[in-house]
Amino acid sequence: MKNRATKWANEIFLRSMYGISMRHVGAREDKKLIDTLFRRIVDEYSVPSRYYHGLPHIVGGVRILHDLPFLAVDTQVAILAYIYHDIVCVPGAKENEERSAEWAARDLFALGVSLHLADKVRSTIMATKHTGGLKAQDDKIVADVDIVGLGAPWDEYALNGNLIRREYLEHGYTLGALNAGRKKFLESMLARLRIYYLNYFYHKYEDRARENLARDLKELEGLGR
Repeated sequence: MKNRATKWANEIFLRSMYGISMRHVGAREDKKLIDTLFRRIVDEYSVPSRYYHGLPHIVGGVRILHDLPFLAVDTQVAILAYIYHDIVCVPGAKENEERSAEWAARDLFALGVSLHLADKVRSTIMATKHTGGLKAQDDKIVADVDIVGLGAPWDEYALNGNLIRREYLEHGYTLGALNAGRKKFLESMLARLRIYYLNYFYHKYEDRARENLARDLKELEGLGR
């Protein structure tokens, strides 16, 4: 019952943010279509195999963006990008972000949003590939929000890691392939001069994120001995 109530509350909040953000970017006032597009989003994020990349991950990030409007150039564009950034999430696939950006663009165009604003949402989604070198402020904040979990307390960090592993294992990955990919990710994050772009997230999460990543890597390397 509690889980059902939480899911309902999350959907209500996210629907409100979705509607406000769509109006902000000039979407046509078509409640029926907006409701239809939003229901598809919720259904996709509610697929049972999305143990980590599900609705709570999206709602959590949108809440951060909503609570920190002073960090973004255009908070509503950032929120739309975050809502859509994991809409396509096939474990291990290299074009998830591109396909998520295409999904977002289709919905925006269906509601009459301009090419300029649709492209802003698309480019911000691409920031969540986490390949580095971001320049735009809204790209940076969305990328940072996407990985705030790296700087969570260890128990929460470890739980998130286990949920992600379940997604990969259920998709057919072997434990060996999964651990090899995980090791590569951990090493790439630790090799960065900064994990977080914006000072707000850097000062709040950087140290703990590095501690978590280093501990995770050490434990992973221990499995191979």
